[in-house]
Amino acid sequence: PPPEDGDEVSMKRRSAAKVRKQVMRQRLNDMQAIVKKSLITSEEVSFLRNVFDFIDTDGDGYLNQQEILQILEYMGESQDTLADADTVRAFMRKLDTDAQGHIT
Repeated sequence: PPPEDGDEVSMKRRSAAKVRKQVMRQRLNDMQAIVKKSLITSEEVSFLRNVFDFIDTDGDGYLNQQEILQILEYMGESQDTLADADTVRAFMRKLDTDAQGHIT
């Protein structure tokens, strides 16, 4: 006997669900690959912690504007750039993501 309209609709729905499941599985695999690439090793975390601690001269656990300016000067940034208040404010806004006046 020929398939009834309900059976055909049901088959189309199952097929569409199967395709959606495959697409979602591929997206999940893609996301896992991205996360894997972005993870850092414990050695890298330790290195970054040491760099942060080196820059955090007052040891309060935050990097304030003065500490950022000191490290930029240490790294060779020009005095003109460091003296330009607008440039410094723009730079700090990029780093200070929570607008608390320091970097954590």
